[in-house]
Amino acid sequence: MTHIQVNAIIETDAHRVWTVLTHPRSITRLNPHIQQLASQPSPLGGYNQQWAYMMGRMKLFTQAQIVRYVEAQHLNIRLVGELCGQWTYWLESDGYWSHIALTIDYELPFSKVGAALHALVLEPEQMMLAQLQLERLRQFCERKAA
Repeated sequence: MTHIQVNAIIETDAHRVWTVLTHPRSITRLNPHIQQLASQPSPLGGYNQQWAYMMGRMKLFTQAQIVRYVEAQHLNIRLVGELCGQWTYWLESDGYWSHIALTIDYELPFSKVGAALHALVLEPEQMMLAQLQLERLRQFCERKAA
């Protein structure tokens, strides 16, 4: 299991961050390696989606299902399919700024050679993409808030 955790401070309120984060088309704007194939409202809030996720040169098809949705606080997404795991967002704010944390846990069935390649190349790339996702979220929220 691979574990990635990144954080960002965004100079706007939690409602604004949550609105951008949970918009059904936001995921492809925030993470260029995700191609959204389908989206439908979740009974818990937000949207369940089907993705094609590019990891290196591999195209992995997965379903992103919301398992916990607490408005402007917590979003937990379970990934099922060729990419299994979960993405968890935690959001806290004092009204003027927001702190968002993203934790990604995933696993892929690799051979020993594939696991070594993953550790050397793909895992650092996934860390960079998680940081990029929160940086894009910060830029988009702060630009729209100004």
